[in-house]
Amino acid sequence: MRKRALTIADLSMVCDTYSHDHTHNNLLFCTQLCVGFFALVHLGELTWPDDMELRDPRKLTRCNTVVMNNNSLQFFLPSHKADKFFEGNSIILRTNPFPCNPMDLFVEYLKSRDRLFPLSSPLWLNDKGVVPTRSFFMRRLRVFFSSNVGGQSMCAGGATSLAENGVAPHIIQGIRRWASSTWQIYIRKHPVLLQAMLHA
Repeated sequence: MRKRALTIADLSMVCDTYSHDHTHNNLLFCTQLCVGFFALVHLGELTWPDDMELRDPRKLTRCNTVVMNNNSLQFFLPSHKADKFFEGNSIILRTNPFPCNPMDLFVEYLKSRDRLFPLSSPLWLNDKGVVPTRSFFMRRLRVFFSSNVGGQSMCAGGATSLAENGVAPHIIQGIRRWASSTWQIYIRKHPVLLQAMLHA
């Protein structure tokens, strides 16, 4: 079923709720939510599948791939749905003026992660030191949103926000690494995004 695209206001509401409660799992959830939105990263690229048989260590993002400077950060995504040869891609995040600035959240999360698990390799770890599952993320998402919001709502929301702010469709397609055929299907599935494209 089609899920509603998240908005900047949605992200701000979540981040405001946790602004005075920086427990590790809250930081993890907020950071993944904003990374998924602003970098157009799928939930499956941030979490383990709940089914242990579907977990592939080759798809885990490693902490030692993170590179930060004053205005941006990047990390290496080993593989994704369109990556048939496991070549991977660098995900780049830039600072922005929104209250839910992913750079600030990422830095705070990384401090917490490195303090708790300095010798662990995966980038994304919950407070037990294990890679978070899809259900870990979805349980927290359900605290704020009904079932019309899902994991794909992050990518849909980020792509819609970029389109509404005048980013060219081919650039959005390239950021997400969508094949041309996938991109056409994707925007047809999200009428809000298609409408933004038509008026960009």
